[in-house]
Amino acid sequence: MLRNGTNEIRIQRKATSKEIEVQETILGRSVERPYIIEEGIGVLEGLSALSEENNLRKILVEDLQPGIERISSMEIESATEHLLSVESKWAGEIEAKLERAERAIDVGRRLLEKSNLTQLLKVVDEHSDIKLFKAFLNGLP
Repeated sequence: MLRNGTNEIRIQRKATSKEIEVQETILGRSVERPYIIEEGIGVLEGLSALSEENNLRKILVEDLQPGIERISSMEIESATEHLLSVESKWAGEIEAKLERAERAIDVGRRLLEKSNLTQLLKVVDEHSDIKLFKAFLNGLP
């Protein structure tokens, strides 16, 4: 879903004889059997939480943490103007990065809401998987 850029939950199923009849009437020819229909069954909110731009590890651990450590250990009096300029520019972006992290957390919360994830039960086939997924859902607040 993320790769396709859609948050619509879709399933494929065999068409009923009536649906096949309608499709053949529209096309003016017979269709290959079994005729498969893909239909939307829900919308999964917050899916963008899984995108690279919302990767909290990259934002907080790989970017902010080393930068803050770098600045805090820097000898300001002996630093070159160029280094001070570079680090000043980086420090000026901290607030925007923290806001991006907050937005990523909000999107992740929407994704992980029980009512949102419950929609995925419609696409789980195996009984054992359904049981495990329901146990996971029951553990959510």
